[in-house]
Amino acid sequence: MAKTETLRSRVETRKRLPLTIRNYQSAINFLNSATNYEKLTRIGYNPVNFSLARMNRLLAALGNPHKQFKSVHIAGTKGKGSTATMLACMLTNSGLRTGLYTSPHMIDVRERIQLNGEMIPEPEMTRLSAKIAGVMRKLGNDSPTFFEILTAMSFLYYAEQEVDVAVIETGLGGRLDSTNVLKPEVCGITSISFDHMAQLGNTLEKIATEKAGIIKPGVPVVSAHVPVAGFGRVHKECRGAGAGQGRGDLAADVTGLAHAHHYHASLAGKDQLAGEHEAFVDAAAKLFDGFGFQLDGALRGVDQLAALAHRGRGRSIKRARL
Repeated sequence: MAKTETLRSRVETRKRLPLTIRNYQSAINFLNSATNYEKLTRIGYNPVNFSLARMNRLLAALGNPHKQFKSVHIAGTKGKGSTATMLACMLTNSGLRTGLYTSPHMIDVRERIQLNGEMIPEPEMTRLSAKIAGVMRKLGNDSPTFFEILTAMSFLYYAEQEVDVAVIETGLGGRLDSTNVLKPEVCGITSISFDHMAQLGNTLEKIATEKAGIIKPGVPVVSAHVPVAGFGRVHKECRGAGAGQGRGDLAADVTGLAHAHHYHASLAGKDQLAGEHEAFVDAAAKLFDGFGFQLDGALRGVDQLAALAHRGRGRSIKRARL
């Protein structure tokens, strides 16, 4: 039933496509007309609802923007958004033109698509929405979802802006996630624990299998602390793909370096500030030597992490007496 309903809703999406997108509100209306799995309480986790083929068709019609920039792809249960934000902050402050794609948003949907710490401007989102809507009219009834549209939009934006690198966080799982069309420079897997069990499975090994689905042949992998049950699966996926693996919790990357730096970010909470995530960022940063990224530059960026803010993630808003 879930499969039928979601397919029907994607057909309805195509019927509801606005004729023109001329302003920001019409762009928001366009996005809200799409099937949004983030708002559904029950959704079948399968290649029909979460279709990489559908995502690839959309991207091909847009000129395959995801193949036009370097990227870091991050999956995990806890800390992936904060880790992605920390890494993007470090890269930006090291002089790289850096994109950051995270989800969900707290207030403004533009929070998801950032460039050098700034949200995508409203006129850019309007223009790209019109471009994507025009393509969708030609793709048939199997219309992209809300998340797929935003993912494609972020890829278009980063390609057009000629970023040096984009840090991309998965939405749900990894294997079937619409971001999993990338061939990144580095894959990252943060901590793995029980989440979205109805979709990803009821054991750590099953959940780790879905997260490890982002691992690509020949692409280095950095992992934070992964429970023993999940780590075996991640390690197996690395071996099968011919990808080296570095344990962030051991402060070691795939080149065998072992040196941790202690960062002091304004993100609060043990999940955000655990040494495993700090070491993860350090290990991932060291892998950028392949395209001219220097560790000294990364360390200069570390000083800026004190001003880092990831909206809605473990931040103290107001203290009040009870």
